[in-house]
Amino acid sequence: MSDAALPETAQVVADIIGREGALALARACKCRSLYIPKRLPLDHWLRDVVGDAHAEALSKEFPGFILPMAKCANVIRAERDKRILSMRREGMSAATIAARIGVAERTVYTVVCNNVRQ
Repeated sequence: MSDAALPETAQVVADIIGREGALALARACKCRSLYIPKRLPLDHWLRDVVGDAHAEALSKEFPGFILPMAKCANVIRAERDKRILSMRREGMSAATIAARIGVAERTVYTVVCNNVRQ
């Protein structure tokens, strides 16, 4: 994935559950703060987003804490663009890439064209 540095608030979480887990939380977190319960119910949304082991690790490390959560938009966009370019180099069509990544076909073309110019 991308080498872009995570914001400090996301890096704290990444140190516990890894970069991918922190980015998954940044995507899923609707507000900019994240409450970590002391006791994590089996049906808690954190388990769905990062998995049981990572959710438990967060609960153990930050029981009852409210963590600020960065959006990580630049990092997420850079990683998305890297995936688009990789898939395009593999010969996938813009329509296929758009469907797999969940973006508009126009976004795929924009990313590809912007990287041809550089």
